[in-house]
Amino acid sequence: MPSLYAHRGARATHPENTLVAFAAGVAAGAQGLEFDVHRSLDGEVVVCHDPTVDRTTDGTGRIETMPWAQLRQLDAGAQWRQDPDADQANGGRRHGPTPFAGQGIGLPRLHEVLERFPDRPLTVEFKSVAVAAPALAVLRRMGVRDRVLVGSFLTAALAEARGAGFRTTASQGELLRLLPAALAGVRVRDLPFDVVAIPPRWHGMPVPVRALLRSLGRPVHVWTVNEVGQARGFAAMGVEAILSDAPARLMAADPPIAFRDRTG
Repeated sequence: MPSLYAHRGARATHPENTLVAFAAGVAAGAQGLEFDVHRSLDGEVVVCHDPTVDRTTDGTGRIETMPWAQLRQLDAGAQWRQDPDADQANGGRRHGPTPFAGQGIGLPRLHEVLERFPDRPLTVEFKSVAVAAPALAVLRRMGVRDRVLVGSFLTAALAEARGAGFRTTASQGELLRLLPAALAGVRVRDLPFDVVAIPPRWHGMPVPVRALLRSLGRPVHVWTVNEVGQARGFAAMGVEAILSDAPARLMAADPPIAFRDRTG
């Protein structure tokens, strides 16, 4: 029975990686939240997917070159527009009404998400090596190691988290090296990661989720799953978590998908 995570919050209906999107995901029934972090010029840990603020805010520039005093002024609801495709809704579509613009929705910092959602399991994606140390400092200070999974495509960004005893996902490089063994049905042991987080397809090719489950002996989290039929399939397969832009859609499935209760 998998847990349901709101991927960058309920970004199908709210501006991604904002407190309103996370609140909407929880209200929809998601047990956990997934989001991304970058380091600002002055060392703040800022929640945002892209290295720049261009796609999702009314500003421009790379987060690593901008101080928090500048980042906090940006409108993180400025680019959201209604669209069936969550990627298009979040900055892909450039014409149409922007219902969240001017509503005081800003880029949150890591500690603000932790404070706002004190009892939720979280997957925190480190988007660079530079953000690892300040992000881990926040996580340690707030005592959340038991409810946080640290993810990254970058093996180097995960090294300190592993040394500090945090659960981590496999990096992209680690997964690519293990795929041949998984496809061959070989059981791999002594792995440095705790969870495999994978998409259903990668560059147009299907990812062998079932083979990875068998071969690696690690829980699997699948992102991003927005269709009810696909979510049913992964739940039946035995994945540990399903990450969705549209948690309300999956929670409204009829008959219901059996998701794990967040307190279970």
